[in-house]
Amino acid sequence: MQTTSDRGSSSGSERFTLGSGLLKRHHLVALLVGVVLLTMVPLGVILYQMSTSHPSMGSFSEFLEHLWAEMAKAEDPLLAFWAGVVVVPLGVMYTLLQSKAWLRVDDIGIELNVPKWLGLRWFKQTVGYRRIHWGEIRSVRWAPLPGRLPALQRLGNTRLIIDTGREEVWVAPYVWLSRTRPDHRLGLRDIAFFTRFDAEYRRSQAPLMQLLETRGIKPGADTEEDDESQAAGFDLRSHRGMLWQIVVFFCAGIYALIDGLFIGQFRPLEALPSEPFIVMAAVAGVWVVRSGKSAPKVERTVLGVMTVAVLIVAVYPGLLRVNAVTGNTQQLEYVASTRGHFLPPDAKWPELHLQDLDINEYWEAYPQGTPHPFTIQRGIGGFPQLDLRPLYERTRALYICFDS
Repeated sequence: MQTTSDRGSSSGSERFTLGSGLLKRHHLVALLVGVVLLTMVPLGVILYQMSTSHPSMGSFSEFLEHLWAEMAKAEDPLLAFWAGVVVVPLGVMYTLLQSKAWLRVDDIGIELNVPKWLGLRWFKQTVGYRRIHWGEIRSVRWAPLPGRLPALQRLGNTRLIIDTGREEVWVAPYVWLSRTRPDHRLGLRDIAFFTRFDAEYRRSQAPLMQLLETRGIKPGADTEEDDESQAAGFDLRSHRGMLWQIVVFFCAGIYALIDGLFIGQFRPLEALPSEPFIVMAAVAGVWVVRSGKSAPKVERTVLGVMTVAVLIVAVYPGLLRVNAVTGNTQQLEYVASTRGHFLPPDAKWPELHLQDLDINEYWEAYPQGTPHPFTIQRGIGGFPQLDLRPLYERTRALYICFDS
């Protein structure tokens, strides 16, 4: 450990505020907006379905009533809503507490004030008020870190330990922002899957560390720190197989999202065959194992599991799409049994249970015994499925007629 007995002198003082994390403020806001928009996808699907089945909601209160009824049926949007009710106040409280934290470096020493409520275990910073004179500092060192952490985790877990003899004060230097200097933290590009950066160099460029260095304070590595901890993390760009896994992961995920939630309007009428899912899991599993060879165990395991999972999920909308494209489309006359329940013209076709569609006014036009045409498809998948697009067109026409 390196002592700090030889310190230069400097005039003036500099004040720091506590940042929200490793990302620059504008980049963090953009990331949060993206996450919120992603969580709103299920709500967007509900609104789209409502627009097709109820082109005109009438009053705003009627719109809210239908929206709440649909959200109650779908667990994801309702869960996201209540999660927001709980998380938002906690986030506001944390932000208010964080704004009370400050740090100042002047000719006398270091003055630090962190609200005690921020003394959570993951925070790993000394809380309360501290006034450390330059002459009191016996040593400054980096807290030890595990040897094989990715660069982002290494930077986030970096702590500076200031030993005064009476106590050890822990500080996270990278998240302290100077009021007079530009935001030095990471951008979204820096945390991308395929980006590599040097965590040790980044922490040395933090304004607080540069200011301490001008005063002769240069922390040494803790003797318990493993030599491998100086690694900056595995660069996925250098591994062709891992890079292909990232491409496949995003392509399959985007396809499953778009075709499964927005474009595809197919409903299987029987259980889908399990063979395509099993084959995809086996083929994808073998591929990620082979393509991930020579990559670190943690990286290839996490990315491999994620890639296999998203490929399996993409099988569902893909199977419905293939079944629709390769199948024969038939218009069958079903007979209404109860509201939203229809009996097939032939026993070889399954019954239709459409009670979950919020089109009660439309179902009232088809009482028991009334025929109704439906578009049924059966393709290479071997299972029948209902094409909902003609039904949505009929409901839209009916509601437009009601409004006129």
